[in-house]
Amino acid sequence: LTLKKNCSFQRTSSTGCKIVKKDQNGNILCEYSTIAKAASTEQMCTAKMSRAIKSNTCFGKEPNTYFYEKKT
Repeated sequence: LTLKKNCSFQRTSSTGCKIVKKDQNGNILCEYSTIAKAASTEQMCTAKMSRAIKSNTCFGKEPNTYFYEKKT
């Protein structure tokens, strides 16, 4: 018998989709397991990250532009 406070709990996402960061040529720069992890790593809010993925928003300045998309 154990108490809940003694148990280790890891939060995992069962519905989270994998996110990839790609450059303008389609090369993968980074991979993330969820939108939340990608947003926290890239220092932006999750809502902004989600909208950027849906609308294929490009970030950066030429020639170093990049975008985020769901991994297929």
